[in-house]
Amino acid sequence: MPKLLLVGSGLYSGLTTALHPLNVIKTRAQAFSSAAKQVSRTEAVISIVRAQGYRGLWSGCVTVLAGALPARMGYIIALEGVRPRAQATARLAGLDGHAADAVAHGTAGFAAALASLLIYVPFDVVSQRIMVRDGRASPVNPTNSIFQETRAVLGESGWRGLFRGFGISAATGLPAGSIWWATYGSVREALPSVLGPAPELA
Repeated sequence: MPKLLLVGSGLYSGLTTALHPLNVIKTRAQAFSSAAKQVSRTEAVISIVRAQGYRGLWSGCVTVLAGALPARMGYIIALEGVRPRAQATARLAGLDGHAADAVAHGTAGFAAALASLLIYVPFDVVSQRIMVRDGRASPVNPTNSIFQETRAVLGESGWRGLFRGFGISAATGLPAGSIWWATYGSVREALPSVLGPAPELA
């Protein structure tokens, strides 16, 4: 598990950093659009670069990365911790073979997605506020931004404010995690009977 945590978290963090500008552009276009005026992606990019230079495309990235690593760790720990217990419970319930694997992996995927969301959503809320705020003002120290925006959220809405949008995130993330891992687990176990002896990569 430590190797999985290290390699998986490192790759995930690199991918998150590389794709972060797309998230900034989407968030700004959504935040600054109105019924009267729609902000296009091109307009969003131009306004960001003019106001802050290319660094503006990574507004809120420090916050996202600060949440991504513990969220990823929570995801993997929950996934690996729940799966064997869910497998044992499925077999006690009379399931076996691919059905038990699907239930075990699906349950573990649900638990992993839930653990990840509980950790990550507050960071995402703060990150989005930084993205939008930096679109209206000059850039400030990214570390100060995290604390300033967190204090602002707590002052406005208390701890509940840090979990704004959690229900919507859960409505998409939890079923997706369950279905993905249930499919993966059952297919992985079924492959040897279809392909014969196959390498782990297959």
